[in-house]
Amino acid sequence: MEPPPSGEIKDDLEFPEWQEPVLQAFQEADPAMLGARIAAAEAAIVKRQRALSQSGNGHPDEGHAIENALSMLRMLKREELRSSEGQKK
Repeated sequence: MEPPPSGEIKDDLEFPEWQEPVLQAFQEADPAMLGARIAAAEAAIVKRQRALSQSGNGHPDEGHAIENALSMLRMLKREELRSSEGQKK
């Protein structure tokens, strides 16, 4: 089964402001671009966290989704490091 076109996935995102960059990081196939994609996703999350802390009206589900996304990005970063270290050998 093929994944849906990325446009369909974006339409299903509950918090696209930061979820879209996270999704792009996980879809990045070019190892040379992966670090930049991860950094962009993290920056989008930080921006949203600041907005939420200033407004104080965030939804609890978004907080949980942010925590999960940050955890997944940390795992992706570890994989990126392992991969780059393996290529140096």
